[in-house]
Amino acid sequence: MAEKSRLELRLDADLHRDLKALADRAGISVNQLAAGVLRWAVDHGRAGDPAVCPSTGKVMGTDDEPGVVWFGDEPEDPRYPDQPPCDLVFSLDFTGRSSIRKIHDYIRPEDRA
Repeated sequence: MAEKSRLELRLDADLHRDLKALADRAGISVNQLAAGVLRWAVDHGRAGDPAVCPSTGKVMGTDDEPGVVWFGDEPEDPRYPDQPPCDLVFSLDFTGRSSIRKIHDYIRPEDRA
């Protein structure tokens, strides 16, 4: 079994309530839910601002941008782990522009399906 570490988080009360409600509906603990979400985030997160094609929404690369992390699918070819994932799921932006940006925020309105 892997060694365990303690992580303490401060959450807004409404976020904690919603997180607990989701865990309860799924029949799992808040710890299990948080650990699963964090594992996915670590496996799919990339530091920097995603360079997204405005017509397709495909990630073309990553621009160095402190305060931004983005999450996407696995690289198309696992032999090249530094290749950016082809599909953006969402990004977190703490530079003051916007906290959470989803794929539709990057695609031009006329190209949205």
